[in-house]
Amino acid sequence: MLHPDVKSQLPSSVLSAWRHSTDAPTRMLVLPDGCRDFIIRSNPSGKSLHMVSPLDDTARYVESDGGNTYYGWRLHPGTCFKTAQGKSPVAEDFLKDLVTRFQADPVHGTTQVLNVLDELFCIDTEIVDALNSLKNQQSVLHAARDLGVSERSLQRWLTEKTGRSPIYWRSLARARQSAQALLARKNTDNRISFAELAADFSYADQAHLCREFQRWFGCSPSAMLRSATYQELILADGYA
Repeated sequence: MLHPDVKSQLPSSVLSAWRHSTDAPTRMLVLPDGCRDFIIRSNPSGKSLHMVSPLDDTARYVESDGGNTYYGWRLHPGTCFKTAQGKSPVAEDFLKDLVTRFQADPVHGTTQVLNVLDELFCIDTEIVDALNSLKNQQSVLHAARDLGVSERSLQRWLTEKTGRSPIYWRSLARARQSAQALLARKNTDNRISFAELAADFSYADQAHLCREFQRWFGCSPSAMLRSATYQELILADGYA
């Protein structure tokens, strides 16, 4: 289970912080959320490593040995490296030294990690505006018009900036929004109509909704309603 940490005093590029521990070998489910995470993994032998997670295109599992602890900082959609090369030599050297000492003092180390993240990353307001439009408009074409650019220009520019197309971002936002709406209706309505949910989020029909759930989350809407793990991950911070 993910344990969210306090959001106060996080750098502008960091959406939230979390922690996850495993007592035994396990497979951890990861769902696409439109965010990259900066992660430090510590194991019982005292060794730590750091990584930046990829943007996921579908659900996947991560194998974890028993006794590992993961400390994560979720980056806002639209976060980018401050330098053109994607690295700051000073921050990188400091981070390598920090990670070797992190397990012994994670509380103090967290403050240092946040300083490094503030050095490495920043929010690109143009990307944020584009992603906000894509998740709020009915289609990529409507988003392009809202942004005052051609659909082709938006396609070329956003793919270059994020590594993902406008269709990716629009489809992901719609899938996550519909999944969150599904869970909200579970708490307020004894009878959930998947056909109505599909119509509310402009899917062609119930079958289209189910295909998109399978594509992004690897499960059906019915399976999501039965799984506490899926529900926790869908409701976590992300792009929607």
